[in-house]
Amino acid sequence: MNQLYWIWLQQILGCGSPVADRVVKQGLSAKELYENREQQLPFYEGLEADLVKKLKESSLEQAEALLRRCQKLGIWVMTIEDEDYPERLRNICPLPLLLYGKGERSLLNRKLLITMVGSRECSKAGAHMAYDLAQDMVQYGFGVVSGLAMGIDSYCHTGALEMGGLTIGVAACGLDRNYPTGNTELRRRIAEKGVLVSEYPPGMPVYPGNFHVRNRILSALSLGTIVVEARRGSGALITADHALEQGRDVFAVPTHLYNHCGMGNLQLLAQGATPVISPESVVEEYSAIYGDTMSTAIQSRLAIRRERGWKTKLQQERDALTPVQPEKKHTKKTPAKPKEEFSPIPEGLDPSYEKILHILEEKPLHAEELASRCGMEMQELLVMLSELEIDGLVKAYPGKQFGR
Repeated sequence: MNQLYWIWLQQILGCGSPVADRVVKQGLSAKELYENREQQLPFYEGLEADLVKKLKESSLEQAEALLRRCQKLGIWVMTIEDEDYPERLRNICPLPLLLYGKGERSLLNRKLLITMVGSRECSKAGAHMAYDLAQDMVQYGFGVVSGLAMGIDSYCHTGALEMGGLTIGVAACGLDRNYPTGNTELRRRIAEKGVLVSEYPPGMPVYPGNFHVRNRILSALSLGTIVVEARRGSGALITADHALEQGRDVFAVPTHLYNHCGMGNLQLLAQGATPVISPESVVEEYSAIYGDTMSTAIQSRLAIRRERGWKTKLQQERDALTPVQPEKKHTKKTPAKPKEEFSPIPEGLDPSYEKILHILEEKPLHAEELASRCGMEMQELLVMLSELEIDGLVKAYPGKQFGR
């Protein structure tokens, strides 16, 4: 079993070791390295004497004990040799030789993943933003990756879960460790509905240096990293730095000058990070490649919202404008009015929604033609059409056709 040899090698090198890259570059497997330890002279060149000694003398005993522990705890082990090892991790430095996890491991290869991070000590506005933005990203079909910490990370994970979406938690310790203690139930939910993953083996406690090593995986799993709210010097900024080094996108939510919880965000924006003024700020970056996937996700979310009776923002605004009618005391039935060809356009409706409805009264149109006539971006239009469909004001037809 090759897992055993990779565990042996990682225990000797430690997590985040640059020596791991040398193993892969020289085309070695952990098993080959173990079985031919005395002959691997080119590999040993430049390594410290103590490390070479450990590589030559260490047995598999500890690795065997750790593998048994993983099996007992229900923790799977994924190595660099496995076909389902996350493609986005294969080219980062230092390379994670193996991962320990709980949950559906195939989700680590999902294309639409976005990392969301921030400080443990956050403002109330930052907490709301993390929760709401995570829900928005899930509705567009993204899985939310975060670091399981209290504060912003927890709100991101929770928002994704509450919307019925995917969330991935990347730990900075062994998965059998109850850290942080306030997130015990959250970790259980993530393992059940998504994925918990760590480069650190079971039994590994939390050390300050673990977070810096962990953060390179946080950023690498995703298309980009959103810093929701981070203090100056926050570990979330280290994740953003890793994202830049890995060629990933970096986003930051704007804040005001007196929000000390968000000084790191202002720093990132000054350095050129993309400002997040709405979910579409992120979505538009990937719509050209993943637009169809996003559209499918939106339609799927619509079905869930109908089933649960959720109201759109449009419905909420309309309810607020509609006065409560007093209950009628008489029971006399009034004759039913003849049905109109189209549902009437509600009073006080936003002009952009009203424009869509008027155009669709002419005939059903393809989404692209409708977007052109409305002067809107496709993703913005699809969201508005989705809300109108929930309201019963618009009908969706096969082939991205919409009508009244």
